Formats: sequence, structure tokens, C-alpha cells
Amino acid sequence: TKYLNLDIPKKILLGALFLLLFLIPALSYAATPINSPSFWIKKLKNPDDSVLSMDEIETLNSMILDDVEHMADMESMPETVFGDRVFEWLWTGFLLNPVERYDSSGKKYPEEFIDEVAYNMGLDAIAEEAEIRFGVVVSRGDIRALPTDEPMYTSRRGGFDTIQYTSAHPTESVALLHESRDGEWGFFQTSTLRGWMRLENVAFGERADVMAVTDDFLVVTGSHVKVYRDSAMKEPFSEVKMGALLRPDGQKKGEGEPWKVFFPEKGPSGELVWVQAYLSPKADVNVGYLPYTRKNIIRQAFKMLGEEY
Repeated sequence: TKYLNLDIPKKILLGALFLLLFLIPALSYAATPINSPSFWIKKLKNPDDSVLSMDEIETLNSMILDDVEHMADMESMPETVFGDRVFEWLWTGFLLNPVERYDSSGKKYPEEFIDEVAYNMGLDAIAEEAEIRFGVVVSRGDIRALPTDEPMYTSRRGGFDTIQYTSAHPTESVALLHESRDGEWGFFQTSTLRGWMRLENVAFGERADVMAVTDDFLVVTGSHVKVYRDSAMKEPFSEVKMGALLRPDGQKKGEGEPWKVFFPEKGPSGELVWVQAYLSPKADVNVGYLPYTRKNIIRQAFKMLGEEY
């Protein structure tokens, strides 16, 4: 009682109490040994030994591409795609999401809504053989089973959005296979799957320009790395995720110098333009791929500790 009677603004007092309530568990969690990569690395024998060589990695990647039908090697994709294949992919995606779906308020979607989504897919407008358009993702975009932002749940209580596949992030190469009737969505092939994404998230260009990667590329090894428009890093540009590849614009001169890279942006007509951008000199990036060792696997995994799925 005497502490509550002190001449202290209640908001400050309550704020301090809440801070203590949240801060103590957080510090305790961070101090737990099992939440440190070193705890696990120390348990390994020869953690720096190579799991697979570069040649073996390439063989493994080829086996995965051959085995998983919806994945693709973007650099070896053909210039055209047959319409019956596109129709099959689109129709399968639609059938996997029947009308027994509920919206965010728990109401069942009416048949009219499902019909509108199906109509917008433009199944009757698929060309017999269409030229593939290549592009680069310039802003984060959801990859979805159907061309709609509306979530679809399997029960009235919500849960997972069944038509949300994943998301695409800046610098990713994509291939446009078909457009929605309203011109707002594209059915894209990415390196890992096919799905619908809003066209506004992609800048299109010539295939050679889209796939341009040099031998001295940077790999983003942090969970998230910020990108800036200026060398003083005062003007935020974008953010890239772990695994993204970046082309350096010249050599880094010293430890205190920021990384200078080429970054994708949309031109006045939506075309792909590579502009100069900057990363902090302390940015979590690596020149070339990391060696495939168990130590590196553990270190990379722990950089995502605590992130939501």
C-alpha cells in the first residue's frame, strides 16, 4: 500500500511492473544453455568436417528437382509452356480447395464467391503455348493457391489459412506462366513451388538480366538483413532473407566500408531495373556459399530461434 501511495504517476509504475514481468523470463530464456548454438556444437565430433562437397551438393539438388514435381531450376526453364500443363496446375489447385471453407469471421464462403475466384483464374484464356515472362521479386509477396487475399479456413474457429503456400522475397527469380482475368495476379513458378502472387510485387525483364549472378556473389546468412539506398544507411530500401543472393557492385574496400550491391527495383513501366544499394559493413552475409558443415547448419538454424513459422 505504501508504494502505491507514493507520488509516482500510475502509468510509469504499471509500466515498470510489466517490464519486470516480461524481462525476467526473457533473460532467463536467453541464458538457458540449450538456446545457444555452441551448446550443441560442442557435443559434435569434428563439427567442421564437410557433410557434402560442392559436387555432391549439386547431385543432391538434381535428385530433389527430379523427385519434386512442383520445384524448378529457374536457369534451365524453357522459353514457353504448354497451355494444357498450366490448366492442369491451375485446376488441381482449385480442386484442392473445395467450397467447404470459412472466412475470418467464421462464415462459410458462399458459392458465388468461389465462382468469382474461379472466373478470375481465366481458365478459358490460357494460350495453347504461352511465352514465359521472367522477373525478379522487388517486394515481399504471398504465394497462394488461389488468386485472392481472402483467407480460407477449414473450420469456423479459424486456424491455418489453407491457401497460403509461402512468401516470395526480394531478389528471387520467378517465371510468370499465366495472368488472372483482372490483371492483378500472376501464376508463377518459383524455385520451390507454383502459385498465385500479386503482379505488383514483381519487376519483369529479359531472362539474361533476371538470372544475372556473378562468381563473387554474396549470400545472406542472417535471418533478415536490411538494405539501404544510401551509403550512410539512413534511407531504408528493403529487407532480404537468409539464402538471398546479391551481386556486389565493386570490391569492398575496408572493414568499415558498407557493402555496395545491385538491387532490383521497378522502373516507370514496371520493368526490371538494377539500382545501387548498400548493406551495413557488419551485415550478416558471406562471399559465396557457406561450407556444408554441421557447425554451419546449427549456427544458421539458431539465427531463427524464436521466429514464428
